[in-house]
Amino acid sequence: AQTYLELDLRRNSQATRQGREYVERERSRTQSELAAASASLAAYKQASGMIAPSAQVNEVAAASARLRNELHAARAEDKAARLKLADLTAQLRSTASEVDYQRTVAENPEYATVRASILELQKELAKVSQVFAPGSPERTDVENQIEAAEKRLERLSAKTVSGQTTQRNPVLVQLQTQYSATKADAIVAAAKKSAVEAQARSVSQELMKYPEQERRFAELQQRVDVLKSTYEMLSQRYYSLLIEERSSLPGGMIAAQAEANFEPSSPNVKRNLILGLFLALVFGVAAGLVSDHLDNKIHRAEDIERLTGLATLALVPEVESPNTEDGNLYVGKAAPQHAFLEAFRMLRNNIGFSMPDRSLKTIAVTSSTMGEGKSTVASNLAIAMAMDRKRVLLVDADLRKPTVHTKMHVSKELGLSSVISGTASLAEAIRSTEWDGLDCLPAGPLPPDPTEFLNSARCRQVLSEAQGQYDYIVLDAPPCIGISDMQVISTLADGVAIVVALDQATKPQLLMSYRMIQQSGAKVIGSAVNRVSLRSHGYYGYYGYYGYGDGENVGTSAGRSKHS
Repeated sequence: AQTYLELDLRRNSQATRQGREYVERERSRTQSELAAASASLAAYKQASGMIAPSAQVNEVAAASARLRNELHAARAEDKAARLKLADLTAQLRSTASEVDYQRTVAENPEYATVRASILELQKELAKVSQVFAPGSPERTDVENQIEAAEKRLERLSAKTVSGQTTQRNPVLVQLQTQYSATKADAIVAAAKKSAVEAQARSVSQELMKYPEQERRFAELQQRVDVLKSTYEMLSQRYYSLLIEERSSLPGGMIAAQAEANFEPSSPNVKRNLILGLFLALVFGVAAGLVSDHLDNKIHRAEDIERLTGLATLALVPEVESPNTEDGNLYVGKAAPQHAFLEAFRMLRNNIGFSMPDRSLKTIAVTSSTMGEGKSTVASNLAIAMAMDRKRVLLVDADLRKPTVHTKMHVSKELGLSSVISGTASLAEAIRSTEWDGLDCLPAGPLPPDPTEFLNSARCRQVLSEAQGQYDYIVLDAPPCIGISDMQVISTLADGVAIVVALDQATKPQLLMSYRMIQQSGAKVIGSAVNRVSLRSHGYYGYYGYYGYGDGENVGTSAGRSKHS
């Protein structure tokens, strides 16, 4: 190791000295070239008069632009002066040199004579008319004389000038004065235009010389800059090598004597274990946060309240439905202590308590999207209200995909669209159901323009007529997103209840539906949370305390069946 350090020191010193000598030669050569380039640049500056090309070119260009503007103004001024001079010349030619100063007007004697002859002829015509019949030669001759005299009278002037005196026309004097002043202005404008044109030509010729001079100046300046930069770099390198040569040290040092190591340096099991646990914890937390951020579905009723501020009207549990035709369970067929029935009792009561200061007769039930069970919730809500000894009308307001007629087992030939279009009366379209106090108004034939049907004055008149016959009207409305029908229906109802299916509805969809209804000016009563899994969502104890949490409550929900 010691031998290597000695040889390395001699080798480093020799290489540094050779490098310094080479840099010194290049530095001297560059210094000579820099002096020659600087002399060439100075001589060109003196010969061409260019010191700062960019500033000089900009100055000449600005002067050229200013002269162009002045030339434009001078030409406009010259043209205006010539036009005004021509106008004054035309006025002078058409203006009389003298005008009447005093004039005496009297009646034209010839006019008076002709007028007197007409009067005489008219008297003669009166005498002839007494003797001769119309069209006789005597009468026609007198009439022709009167007509000739009247034509002559029309050609004569009633008044004539009996005497007049003239004087020099004052307008002519004024025009001559203006003409003299304008002539002088025109001469000045023409002279100014000629002077500005001469200056503009001179500056333009001077400006045309600059591109070639500027290019040559740039070449010389660039060579000086490059040589100066190279010289400075070589100077820095020269002094750096000189210092390095005088303070050269070997490229290494003996840190310690070699000794055998009897313990492994890797792997470090303890360190790797701690690092692995820490990384697993970090990645686990990050994965959970990412998963929670990406999952925008609604899983709990608290998510709805936190997102919209709406009160939860009822929690509709998932239940196993019987073998019905549509695979849905209805509260009118559930056991008295069934959790499903109790949920709709709570929904019915909370709707009644939601607006104590306002009558809620027409209630619209909707959802954000299809498949959240809003039609089944609307049907069961209507049944629950009828079970409270109220007269209830269930109206299928979904004129695109109606389902109420299948749930109530009634015909859909006549319905809401029939009443609105006038093909049937309200009494003819209403159908009775198997539940006492509950009637049904199906959708009827599907119209080509459901939104226009619902927004018509006849639709409002039909609902107003139904309100006089029933205690409550439940509207099975279409979903909010994708169609505009719900915006119209919300204005027909006294309040709107939104059905939200857990683990299906998303937060953006719910928020969009809620804002759309609010923008229509309607009152949102609250939300009916559907498909609540009593065990998995933590609500088992809520119903289980009252004996509702047995196995029959776990399975499907309103609007969705295991068997379908």
